[in-house]
Amino acid sequence: MLPAVRHGSPLRRLVLLAALTLVWVSAVLLLSAGFVPQLDGSETELSIRITFLILGVLVAALPVVVVWLPHRRLVTQQVQAVLAVETARPQVPPVSAWVGPKPVFQRLRWTAYTLVLIPLLTLLLSAANFWMYLDEDAAATVALMFSAVPLAFLVVTMTTPHRIVRGVQAGIDAGQVIPVRVPRRADREALLGSAQQSWFEACLPDGQRVVLRTPVRFAAEARGVLDAPDLALVVGRGGHQGALIAPSRPEDAVWLLGPVPQVRVPRDVLRAFEEDGG
Repeated sequence: MLPAVRHGSPLRRLVLLAALTLVWVSAVLLLSAGFVPQLDGSETELSIRITFLILGVLVAALPVVVVWLPHRRLVTQQVQAVLAVETARPQVPPVSAWVGPKPVFQRLRWTAYTLVLIPLLTLLLSAANFWMYLDEDAAATVALMFSAVPLAFLVVTMTTPHRIVRGVQAGIDAGQVIPVRVPRRADREALLGSAQQSWFEACLPDGQRVVLRTPVRFAAEARGVLDAPDLALVVGRGGHQGALIAPSRPEDAVWLLGPVPQVRVPRDVLRAFEEDGG
């Protein structure tokens, strides 16, 4: 049996984002305290620095332990339950025959670029100022070390379409394909701009239902593909990626935003499903 879908809300996401920001800012301050430029070599000061560094690493790892790992366990349970449904596995053409995910994930990538470039440029400019004007080599080194984090996220954002393609193809190769029907959908307009996000309630062959969603996108999906009799759900590697595809219309694949399927759904989307008779 599929685990019950948990409820989410914008307020929960806001509180969680604020808490994560506070935790990571605290981690940066603790790690920075361990790299104070002045060092007289005393054992007391060295032990204090080591304590700050250890606390900084522990605080930075807190969101991973408290938020990310439990979330991944839920996703893993959901994916295993979906793939445990006994049914014939449809034959799906390789991802190279589909429309690529780049246009659909364009808005998500540009938003990520904006969020990542702000701290990256701030840290790089700070390092340059420390080196050139303040003559604080140690502080400049710390700023450069911290800039590796947004730089890594920048690389991840740039390679998002390629990673999605590889992940979905890995799911196809592993047989993670299951026929579905999509009797209900709910479309939501973005707060800014004309972009749109769609939520789908998909029915598995055994009658159980899962919830899927697309990224907030500018490109409109091909109409009618969700009603195709050969519609199938492809679950990518680890449930991080996925797509809805009709093998007879591979060029009209609907790319999904992970996790696939969803483990937490906003209440207003669930109410929209209830209002839609399907």
